[in-house]
Amino acid sequence: MFPWTLGTIVEQEYRRAVADKVAVNFEIFYQPTETWFEVHAYPSDVGLGIYFQDIDERKRTELARIFAEREIDRFFDISIDLLGVVNLDGYFARINPACEQVLGFTSAEMMAQPFIDFLHPDDIAATMAVFDSLSAGNLLVNFENRYHCRDGSYRWILWSAILEPERNLIYSSGRDITKRKRDEELLRQNEELTRRILESNRDCIKVVDLAGRLIYMNDYGQSLMEIDDFSTVANSQWLEFWQDCDRESAQTAFSIALVGEVGRFDGYCATHKGTPKWWEVIVTPILAADGQVSQILSVSRDITVRKIAELNDGFLYELMQRLRQLTDPEAIQWEAVKSLGKYLDVDRATWFEVNLEKGLATIARDWDRNGVGSIIGEYSIDEFASPTLQAALLAGKPIAISDVIADPLTAAHSDNYRQVGIRAFASIPCLDEEGRWVMTLHLNTSQNARIWSDDEIKLMQTLVTQLWSFVAEARAVQALRAQEEQTRAAQAIVGQQLGEIESIYQMAPVGLCFVDTDFRYVRINEQLAQINGLSVAEHIGRTFWEVLPEVADAIEPLYRQVMESGEPVIDLEVNGTNISQFGVKRWWLASFYPQTDERGRVIGVNNVVKEITDRKRLEAARLSAEQERDRFFDRSLDLLAIGNFEGYFERINPAFERLLGFAETEFISRPFIDFVHPEDRASTLAAAHSLANGQSVVDFENRCQCQDGSIVWVSWNATPYQQSNCWYSVGRDITERKRTEAALQESERMRRFMFEQTFELIGRVDLNGVLLEANQASLDSISAQSSEIVGQKFWETPWWHTEQLQQQLIDAIDRAARGEVIRYEVQFPDGNGNAMTTDFSLKPMFDEDGRIVNLIAEGYDITERKQIQADLEERNRELDSFVYVVSHDLKAPLRAVANLSQWIEDDLDGQLTDDTQSQMNLLRSRVNRMAATIDGLLDYARVGRSEDTIEPVAVARLLADVIDSVVPPPTFTISLPPELPMLSTRRLPLFQVFANLIGNGIKHHDRVDGSIQISIEDRGDCYEFAVSDDGSGIAPEHQDRMFKIFQAVNPQNRISKGKATPTDSTGIGLAIVKKIVEAEGGTIWLESELGKGTTFYFTWLQRTVDS
Repeated sequence: MFPWTLGTIVEQEYRRAVADKVAVNFEIFYQPTETWFEVHAYPSDVGLGIYFQDIDERKRTELARIFAEREIDRFFDISIDLLGVVNLDGYFARINPACEQVLGFTSAEMMAQPFIDFLHPDDIAATMAVFDSLSAGNLLVNFENRYHCRDGSYRWILWSAILEPERNLIYSSGRDITKRKRDEELLRQNEELTRRILESNRDCIKVVDLAGRLIYMNDYGQSLMEIDDFSTVANSQWLEFWQDCDRESAQTAFSIALVGEVGRFDGYCATHKGTPKWWEVIVTPILAADGQVSQILSVSRDITVRKIAELNDGFLYELMQRLRQLTDPEAIQWEAVKSLGKYLDVDRATWFEVNLEKGLATIARDWDRNGVGSIIGEYSIDEFASPTLQAALLAGKPIAISDVIADPLTAAHSDNYRQVGIRAFASIPCLDEEGRWVMTLHLNTSQNARIWSDDEIKLMQTLVTQLWSFVAEARAVQALRAQEEQTRAAQAIVGQQLGEIESIYQMAPVGLCFVDTDFRYVRINEQLAQINGLSVAEHIGRTFWEVLPEVADAIEPLYRQVMESGEPVIDLEVNGTNISQFGVKRWWLASFYPQTDERGRVIGVNNVVKEITDRKRLEAARLSAEQERDRFFDRSLDLLAIGNFEGYFERINPAFERLLGFAETEFISRPFIDFVHPEDRASTLAAAHSLANGQSVVDFENRCQCQDGSIVWVSWNATPYQQSNCWYSVGRDITERKRTEAALQESERMRRFMFEQTFELIGRVDLNGVLLEANQASLDSISAQSSEIVGQKFWETPWWHTEQLQQQLIDAIDRAARGEVIRYEVQFPDGNGNAMTTDFSLKPMFDEDGRIVNLIAEGYDITERKQIQADLEERNRELDSFVYVVSHDLKAPLRAVANLSQWIEDDLDGQLTDDTQSQMNLLRSRVNRMAATIDGLLDYARVGRSEDTIEPVAVARLLADVIDSVVPPPTFTISLPPELPMLSTRRLPLFQVFANLIGNGIKHHDRVDGSIQISIEDRGDCYEFAVSDDGSGIAPEHQDRMFKIFQAVNPQNRISKGKATPTDSTGIGLAIVKKIVEAEGGTIWLESELGKGTTFYFTWLQRTVDS
């Protein structure tokens, strides 16, 4: 035997053949020639007959087959995806372990039943359709269906499959995309909720980029800011909306948001059209997926009503403080008049005394701006005030005239007003104890008309009431002034010194307070009061336990230590929260100093507090760890590869080329690390090192570079195979999954921002009435924590504090769960023990299949609006009475003029010249027009105050009545749509709108054979009506004035009895129409082109019978 055969199978088999006298055969690999041989040995008397057969090609083919089968088995076993082989009878012939792991059934259970038995019933038809397509030889890519799991749940699977025609087997690869489907649904719900919040939110919501440019504003915000087209302000600088010190506040809040904190401020910002408004603003950072600030969210609430009230109160308070320093009645009047004139920005302000016996008004002193000119002197009351106006002043009623030329109360005396430089004025009469009109506070403009607001009139009335008492008191004590002069001088010096001390105390950049030995606040400055979250007044006379109950027990020992030892405690760090920002942790540096009397006894403690929250947060930020990496999800076909421990791929599947774009030869010829993103190469090499040490790698993720320069994320599972010095890997493209998760997180962040930063009360409720979440504004309204109420039945939470409210909510949830939108007013607690009138609604939220998944609850505080509405109704009642008196006083002389002209004509029958007769006709025409104007003004004043009830109104029947009432010429055509709705509305206002628009279309038409077309569109929450005529049209330069009072549509001709005749239009009709439409919650506009006619559009709310 050859030496190399010793100890091998060759020696063993040869010896067995000789010893047992049997033929043997076996296979050997001959190393010197690297060739496989099959050896046959036959024993004989003289030895062994040996035959060698070269089987190298067959053997290598067989080993390759075995190796390939083992490779397939390894890929099959480690694949992340569900791999299966299905025969054309509909049964699994083979499945991998991933199928068992995902679905829970064993391979035997799944192969024993048709795969159709595991499908969701709703997906059977679609799955069998693609199965038939596969059986016909078509490729299947990205088909989704649901598979039943052992635990009763269903999993969404994304399939790709292909038919192997020679064996009639279908090879399929499925990916569990259940989480992706859930995330997509959550993303859709978040986007829907965000959309609803933005659409229904009654605040101004803006998104600003990091450079401060405005990139988004919600529709309601545009309405609040009076912006007709967002493109006119898009990309403008948000900070430029604010002026002076408010811009500094906005800049500070913006800078705070840029570093990831929340900024707040109150400021003045006029609307796009110049309407003055004040806003409460929250400026919040929007974080990107990496935790960095990507955009800024600004939520602004219109606080104009409250701010004006505060400003007026502040003005009155400061003025009263100044007046209290004055004792001369004339000086008091002058200071009040001058201050009010400056504050309300008028041209002149004065205070005149009234002598009713002589009919005179005496102005002894006045204040004017910019040299308007003084009007000091005596004036006849009759030369400036009509009997009606005098009657109102005698009754103590305020008078507000926006234009003395246009207002019927003053038009007759407009020349007298012009001579003294008065164009618009407001006068507040002052009555003495016996109810006699004795004095009047008077403000006016000289050149321009001005509309006086209710707040301005109310301010003037309040000032008159208080000023009269000041003047009376001043006159009573004036006799004592000489005796008290020396005392007052001394007091003035002391007051000045105290003022200086107070100024230092209040202007200090740190919090200061003095607490007596009973632990009561004796003095505190504004800075510390703000830190504590309360006003200065809410501290004085109260103890720690009353003001700061959450920290009282902690700080009491410090104060006691200082009081007992007489030694200060300096620079002690404390932390906690305050009432104004409950739940926000803050830090302060506090020092405590004993205060002693002249005997050295401690009588209290002075406390110095400096806020160091920003410093502490910056310190915490430097120490914080990196955020947890994003979870990966998405779908793709797997990348299959075999690599060696030298760092090269030995074999890859076509998915590499499809995904990354490189040719297979390039992948094989270059180290695999070349295709990895530079930032991921260290971790990738570490994973490869783990494989070389025999450890499997599961769910390893890195970025791979594509041929086109793009980057894809891949998730890898890999296992080493030491015998072959290689590893097997399965890679999954998760790029889209990364993007989806980023979008979901961005959407969730935006939803949370919208949810938490809005001033509205917003919550989410499931279909069983369980509260799932509530925003901070909601929690603040009842002073609750989320953990205290989330998970409870909604009607068991503190908002619903009576059985009646609870039952009403239960019924509302039941109806909303069936798809209704519910809305009603309710009284909620406001956190201060008061009632808050709330506009409450419940809206169903749907999934992508149209099923209701939960309910959105919203509440908007309308307490101020309801109070304003009540005040307005009271004012309207007074106005109704006043307008009636005015109309009676004005129409009586008009009737007398008309009658007189007719009597003259009758007396001179036949003696009048044609020119005189024409003048008489013109006179009566003007009288009739003035009477019509007065009636129109009455109608205009009464719009929106009708007590008409809501009733079912058939629009077709209503239009028939309208057409019958306007009596169109027989040659006129009025066309109606074939189907018109049944509305639940007030009939009379809708009748008035149609009657006016159709009547105008007839009256102002330039032809006797004109036509009017009425159409309607359903806009969801409202109907849009259109009234179109084919008349001469309205010139573009006149269209903007059409809905203003006293602007005639076409004061040229009208159609009467088939002829064109001059019109006597009052110009009030369209103003009434606009006021009616807006009072009913709609809008109105027109489109017109000369020579082609005019179309008036208006919207009318759809109401349910329950509205």
